[in-house]
Amino acid sequence: MDRKAPVDVATGWTELDDYVRSRPRVIRYEQVYVKVTNRSIDFWTPVYAVREAGYYRILTQREVEHEEWEFDTGTLVECELKRFPNGKRELVATRAKLSKSMEPKEYPVAQT
Repeated sequence: MDRKAPVDVATGWTELDDYVRSRPRVIRYEQVYVKVTNRSIDFWTPVYAVREAGYYRILTQREVEHEEWEFDTGTLVECELKRFPNGKRELVATRAKLSKSMEPKEYPVAQT
């Protein structure tokens, strides 16, 4: 027997949709490294980001005024694993995702 949830004709939502939308969303922050471009050595800074549609949105605000990052706060970036000299493998931002359909969303400020 096929059971289907009743659909609200005005919104097209089911009762389950209403329940899911009413639940608090857990935002999982990830640590991603962004290259600092105005240094003479290979230098990466850790930032907080949140996953969106297979990419990462950088949330951390720059704290050092003279530091220049390859990608600014709010940029949606692709990431890949990089092995650092200390042997650890970390996610690093490699290229910006350019899409007008990917507008920034509001997230709580990530505390460092």
